[in-house]
Amino acid sequence: MKTHANQTPQNGSKANGHAVVNTENRSEATFQFEDNRPETAVQRKLKESINENKVAQRYPYIGSTHPERKDAQIYGIFEMNNGVLGDCIYVGQTTDVRAGDRFVEHVQNDNWAPWFDNGVNDYRSNNDGDWPYVPRELEGLKDVTKFEVTAAEQWWIDHKGGKDNLQNRVNALTRVAFDFYKNINGNYDHTNIGVNANWHPLN
Repeated sequence: MKTHANQTPQNGSKANGHAVVNTENRSEATFQFEDNRPETAVQRKLKESINENKVAQRYPYIGSTHPERKDAQIYGIFEMNNGVLGDCIYVGQTTDVRAGDRFVEHVQNDNWAPWFDNGVNDYRSNNDGDWPYVPRELEGLKDVTKFEVTAAEQWWIDHKGGKDNLQNRVNALTRVAFDFYKNINGNYDHTNIGVNANWHPLN
């Protein structure tokens, strides 16, 4: 069984995505009873978290059938200092079939990030020592759901000091979303990602 105790970066590349949150308009009733049932309180907290953009960047599949399972990868973007691997400054996720492509997307699309290719950095070179930033696999995951991958990504974000210590602009998964989705129809088994049964996102 995998554990996160002795994970070290390896060569590789890797992922991220964004969810679209649907909001609905509600008309105010003149008189309403307040519903304080526990499940309603959880759903209310989840909705508040979504509205504050603090929930997962990508949503797990929660349909009536078992969620799709794939091999996946958690990766980091690291600084290079004179050809020496430096600090991890970003944590992301991707499927194995996209490994190697995701970092190129970051370089081309993340105009807010220090690794953005504005024509100065040559990421086409095969020599990592020529690059100011490089991707490295942090962990390979086998036969996991999207939710499990997102939970593993959040474990790594927390392990690397949290999003405020990284270039990640949002958490992959909040505690509220984790508590809501983890019990849904085969979404989550902590042993699939090597975390303790009591683990949860820090925020």
